[in-house]
Amino acid sequence: TTSLKSPRRISHQLADTSIRKKNKNRKLVDSYVASLSGGQKSRVAFAQMTMPCPNLYILDEPTNHLDMESIEALAKALNGGVVLVSHDERLIRLVCRELWVCEAGIVHRIDGGFDEYKHILHEQFQKEGYL
Repeated sequence: TTSLKSPRRISHQLADTSIRKKNKNRKLVDSYVASLSGGQKSRVAFAQMTMPCPNLYILDEPTNHLDMESIEALAKALNGGVVLVSHDERLIRLVCRELWVCEAGIVHRIDGGFDEYKHILHEQFQKEGYL
């Protein structure tokens, strides 16, 4: 078995977040975090976050500064419970099995998932005259 912080495990996590795949010469993998772009720093943070395999993730707008490939890698890396605050429909659809919406100090479970939530919003906007 490999330890959670072994070079092999770290390399595997970085490959999952697309840091290593794009840089076969290992230049980026061996770089200091301070020299990375915002998106690359996010990928490293997600790789580090998913290494210990926690039971619960609490994420607030995790897709900021991420490209599509990184969003998909993040969704695949998340195992266990997730409390997610996001405006990214793609990530919500990839990750969420249940949808709970916080509005006006009340939490509502949306039984029909994201499509039902979009339908509810559409009806609400029509009633309020926005559509």
